[in-house]
Amino acid sequence: MQVACYYPKRQWTHVSTDGSADQAVRSGGSGIYIKYPGVREEEHISLATGLYSTNFKAEAVALQTGAAHIEHSPLSSNNVVFFSDAKSVLQALDTARDKELNDLSSALTSPCRAHTVVLQWVPSHCNIPGNEAADTLAKEGTTKDQNDRSTTFKEAKTIIKAKQHKKWLQKRRLSPAHKV
Repeated sequence: MQVACYYPKRQWTHVSTDGSADQAVRSGGSGIYIKYPGVREEEHISLATGLYSTNFKAEAVALQTGAAHIEHSPLSSNNVVFFSDAKSVLQALDTARDKELNDLSSALTSPCRAHTVVLQWVPSHCNIPGNEAADTLAKEGTTKDQNDRSTTFKEAKTIIKAKQHKKWLQKRRLSPAHKV
């Protein structure tokens, strides 16, 4: 996928974000890779998102953190593109039904006063350099000390479903009826 032709690196600030969580439901990490136009400056940001963090939450934190950095950076151009491989987060922002994303919406709206801001979905693990860098940074974030932050109802449901699914798969593997 050639996204650089739509957002030339000499004119656009590229912000690649990624979120990762161990087994999708714990020890979350966010990764943000920012490449500024016309200079060799880039930022690599890796942070923990919480002991009971989901991939969704980790990606939302990455986008929110990236937006804050762009808003306060003197290196940022007037045009900013955020690349995310989390279609679910982008769709939730688009529908505005998920009230838990209000902080993220506000964070993304704030840079719009001084910049043209675009959110662009990219496929994951397709050798897109910024996305791969953000993925590595997000995985690094999962290994950092995790705070036991509050968990939303939606996150709690996701965590419980994941644990129950894992138990179901284990029982299924041990069941004599399923052995070949």
